[in-house]
Amino acid sequence: MLSILATLLAVSGGATGSDVEVFPAVTPSIIDQNLAEVTPLPPWRPGDPVKLVPRRHIFDPLLEANPPKPVNPVAGGDPLIDETWLPDWRAKALGTPALNLGPTDGAIDFVGGFPPDTVGDVGQDYYIQSTNGSQGATYVIFNKSDGSVAAPAFSMSNLPGATPACRDSGAGDPIVLYDELAGRWLLTEFTSEGPNRLCVYVSRTGDPISGGWFSYDFQAPSFPDYPKYGVWPDAYYVGTNEGVPAVYALERTKMLLGQAARMMRSAATGLSGFGFQVLQPADVDGTTRPPAGAPGLFLRHRDDEVHNPGSNDPGNDFLEIFEFDVDFEAGTGSLNGPTQIAIADIDSDLCGLQSFECFQQPNTTQTLDPLREPVMRRVQYRNFGDYETLVGNLTTDVDTFDRGGIRFFELRRTGGGQAPWELFQEGTLAPDGDSRWMGSAAMDSSGNIAIGYSVSSSSTFPSLRYTGRLSTDANGALTAGETTIIDGSQSQTAAERWGDYSALSVDPADGCTFWFTSEYVENDNQLWSTRIASFKFDECGSANFTLMGTNLSQEVCTAPGSVDLQNVTLTAGAIGDFNSAIQLDFSALPSGFTGDIQPTSIMPGGSGTASISASGTAPAGNSEIVIRGTSGSLEQTVTVNVLVTANAPGQVVLSSPADGAADVLFQPTFSWSAAAGADQYRFQLASDAGFGTLIEDRTVN
Repeated sequence: MLSILATLLAVSGGATGSDVEVFPAVTPSIIDQNLAEVTPLPPWRPGDPVKLVPRRHIFDPLLEANPPKPVNPVAGGDPLIDETWLPDWRAKALGTPALNLGPTDGAIDFVGGFPPDTVGDVGQDYYIQSTNGSQGATYVIFNKSDGSVAAPAFSMSNLPGATPACRDSGAGDPIVLYDELAGRWLLTEFTSEGPNRLCVYVSRTGDPISGGWFSYDFQAPSFPDYPKYGVWPDAYYVGTNEGVPAVYALERTKMLLGQAARMMRSAATGLSGFGFQVLQPADVDGTTRPPAGAPGLFLRHRDDEVHNPGSNDPGNDFLEIFEFDVDFEAGTGSLNGPTQIAIADIDSDLCGLQSFECFQQPNTTQTLDPLREPVMRRVQYRNFGDYETLVGNLTTDVDTFDRGGIRFFELRRTGGGQAPWELFQEGTLAPDGDSRWMGSAAMDSSGNIAIGYSVSSSSTFPSLRYTGRLSTDANGALTAGETTIIDGSQSQTAAERWGDYSALSVDPADGCTFWFTSEYVENDNQLWSTRIASFKFDECGSANFTLMGTNLSQEVCTAPGSVDLQNVTLTAGAIGDFNSAIQLDFSALPSGFTGDIQPTSIMPGGSGTASISASGTAPAGNSEIVIRGTSGSLEQTVTVNVLVTANAPGQVVLSSPADGAADVLFQPTFSWSAAAGADQYRFQLASDAGFGTLIEDRTVN
């Protein structure tokens, strides 16, 4: 006998919108494993496998030998160097790291992958670091409070419950993101070339260790090289290098709920001159969202002496913004742009336009990859209410003799989602004869900017440093001096690939503490090691508070009537010397919802509980419930996203084997007609007509 019960939520097949391909929904598997109890991956030993993670690169020897010659050549070096580097007494304000973790502290040491692609992010309680390894991405989880290891080196793809394709061929290029809007974690890697898959792991709760994960396997039409992810309210946006710069949108709302989620794809026209290119997605920091309906944002740079030879502007180059506007319900979308924003001239010709070998190291002829092609990760988005910001960086030749420097920029938009983005400030970090590159830039909640990066030259071993500026400094100036995280003691001789990317993120608990991770070399094998450092501006954190919540993504079915949501636990933290009462209330309760918060007033370090119910009149679809914390003129909010299904799924009809059929094969294939509104089905097989003894009971597509 057979019983099949339809569960909630319909998934539309969708149609292809203008220049966008829509892929079938992907159902996740579930990883239910305490990561602290996983047997740690063994350390790499000489003689163990070494894996070179490929970068899909279209090499043109004619272009490399004869780069484009601009009709309007730019004379001299970078125009911003002299007015950018203005170190002063504030060097003490961004001084010694609070935590500085190396391999002896659990930071990942060489695990058999080149380049390491060191990445990480910080959440409420933990910091997660990842690198490439000989068997795919390696992850380590640290307790944020003291830097101790909470879960030693593991691979998500090897855990029970990971989707088979990800388990069998995880290949690295990892990304770690903390989704501050939902209080969840996102871990990703791609698979070895051929399957063309993006393996995406979304934590089921805010606890990345014991809370479990949803494992998604999205299949791309071509190899999704160099995938870079960004958190946005309606999607996880992804930029990849596929010969052309491709972009993806992953259905974030469904992924947070562990439901079947769709993927959309589009592509932009590539830039001539580069054999490798990607559009870098914007990634939201803070709990203030972009304007309602704002499309996902992607950035790249255009060095028009390279990409528009013969028609280049001798005084300016450009940042280009693309908008990926998707509608998962309608199954449509469009990639719009680019919108060009003029910046001071940059020079992408670093040892040519395509060479992986450029920046010098001591005691070796082996030089390092400059990564001239992409805007470096992350492009950080932050909404201050009266204006929005995008902060990023790229690598440029600062003297026309292949010395690398970091061009950082801040874009601003004032007036809402329809207003234009404009350049607010930019500067070039190149204070001496060393090359600086592999940067990651971010802005804290007070508007101060920090940059973490690599430094190298013929007399300086590859090392890690950081600098920054206060929001009150003159535009474009870097005034915080330069702080060393670690001085390298060896050069990397085994490969030319260096990093591909690093990671600077901002602690959501205080909005002030920066966390940076990247690579350096200190061992006799001349193989990479990694470092994790945390630091902050003394000036950050004028008295304010933070407000965080749990269970920020939920689903309910109101067909039976009123239903209670999971309680939302609200936790307040202090920034600076804030020590005042915080009033809690609902800023907005949509039609059909009721709620109560107890207590209505908490102090920093305290917590409250929001109880919310949805009635039968709650509208079907997505609703946002905004919970507000106020103290005088200060206000912080958290948003609860609720997906409401108003109608129960339709009747399920078994088609094969037919109801009551005899002489059925011992291993039949069960099939049934799709039920309107159903996302998944519960399959039950019993040995008696009353279903008293179940042989099988599982949820399937």
